[in-house]
Amino acid sequence: MYLLISSYTSNRKLGKAITRLSKVFKSLENKIESLDFQEATYDGMVICLVDEDENFFKVIPNKENVYQVTVGISPNLSLLPNDDKIFFSYIYKKVEIVLEKCRMEQSDKDKIKEVLLDWKNSL
Repeated sequence: MYLLISSYTSNRKLGKAITRLSKVFKSLENKIESLDFQEATYDGMVICLVDEDENFFKVIPNKENVYQVTVGISPNLSLLPNDDKIFFSYIYKKVEIVLEKCRMEQSDKDKIKEVLLDWKNSL
């Protein structure tokens, strides 16, 4: 299963932060892709950060076997390079929310959560 974290935003600072930190996100994406899932419910998970209320969450139906969601991001979140750890913690929480709402075997969710936590702690 693959993971993709992206943004669809008019917030230039968010777009720059995602681009600036793309290698760090890619490391998480690669770790999740290398996991061996018992019953892969989806081929992939796409999380798109959008200019909506922080609590905004919408599943995007598609014909592919992909769990695709858009999630709102706080307009008050600092996106400055000095605050990258705060941004990563925020993304970590967003991915956790997506996992909780996703229909997936609990054992597979646990594998992703373990990788996610290791990723967060390594930053």
